[in-house]
Amino acid sequence: MDAKLVNGEKPSLFGFIFSPQEQFQRVKENPVFAWPLFWFLLLYAIYGAALSYFSLETPEGRESLAMMGSSAKWIMPLILGITMLIAAPIILLFLTGFHRLLMMLFQGEATFRQLFSLNAHLYILMGIGGLIHIIYLSIVGVGSNYEAFPTSLAAIFPAEGTLWVFLSSIEVFAIWKLILSAMGLRVLGDISSGKAWAIALIPFVLSVLINVGVAALMSTINLDMAIS
Repeated sequence: MDAKLVNGEKPSLFGFIFSPQEQFQRVKENPVFAWPLFWFLLLYAIYGAALSYFSLETPEGRESLAMMGSSAKWIMPLILGITMLIAAPIILLFLTGFHRLLMMLFQGEATFRQLFSLNAHLYILMGIGGLIHIIYLSIVGVGSNYEAFPTSLAAIFPAEGTLWVFLSSIEVFAIWKLILSAMGLRVLGDISSGKAWAIALIPFVLSVLINVGVAALMSTINLDMAIS
């Protein structure tokens, strides 16, 4: 057996970028999650607060500031940052539970702790994508399409409504995370690549369909209100 695995070496945050296969083995042997969870929550809180701050520079945001006062420029980012701190671990727990259920259905051997450790590490990639988004907005300014990640198709092809939601789901860091997730699930569960990809793809596709469905529903409601 590899000496690194015998020694129970911990997974490395940057290792998931440069040597992911080795990190999957480390997660399997030593599924720690405290530090990746900390960085995951920190990055998401910063992203949520910063995006809220930038949203106040839009015409709609300026109207909100005019109604609520200048203090809203700091209160709203703070509220959204705290909201992200609460919502992010819930999302992580739900996804891990779903992965665990699918892993059982596909007769995989991964434990909940191993899957949680894997997801905590991989979601940092999305946090890095969020930081790039904020840096991009800091450089180019806030436009009508400011919510789209610059690394997504929604930033390249102008769209609205459900099509925008779909295009925003096709994003570099999301696809990168999906690929690494499938690779990691195969290692953790000792399952075939086909099963691992199924477990990784099902939650991803469901989340896209739900987001598109909600966007379509909101568009219908707004259209009905406009007509009435």
